[in-house]
Amino acid sequence: MKKLLLIFICVSTYSQDSYNRDEYRWIDEDKDGLNTRMEVLIEENIGQLVISNRRVISGRWYDPYSDEYFTNASDLDVDHFVPLKEAHLSGAFAWDKDTKSKYGNYLGTPNHLIAVSKSENRSKGSRTPCSWMPTNIKYHEEYVDTWILIKNEWGLEIDKDEKICIFFIRIKIFFYNLFFR
Repeated sequence: MKKLLLIFICVSTYSQDSYNRDEYRWIDEDKDGLNTRMEVLIEENIGQLVISNRRVISGRWYDPYSDEYFTNASDLDVDHFVPLKEAHLSGAFAWDKDTKSKYGNYLGTPNHLIAVSKSENRSKGSRTPCSWMPTNIKYHEEYVDTWILIKNEWGLEIDKDEKICIFFIRIKIFFYNLFFR
């Protein structure tokens, strides 16, 4: 079923409206003194958590992009699974300020925001699966499924090249699973 989600995403030409990352900035929605980045680090922690001055300092996190564990929060970024700029170009440019803020801070879907190594996140930047995939090949299927889920959930469009690319990534995943799992 989830593999069919790709069919329901509209094909579009991307908007050239200007992108401003500040429209999606971290907020403290529940007014507990911790912004969304800190909330994600707390939620995804699987070890002994240390918080000081309303900042997560250490704990234990698994990064599915690299298939590595981290204990220092400063080694992590919180990734917007579908990057903010990509979301903006795919339709978020038309959203009002509140919807943009909600997207930038959304905790309702697993992995919409995800703690990953700084190097993986910065390597990814605002790229789509067409030009970037996690180094952990075992995570590729879940990565593409989550990408499609988030785009569908938020009504974000996909261009023809992205749709074709995801189709070929799925073929690669099929053969990887067939021969190596």
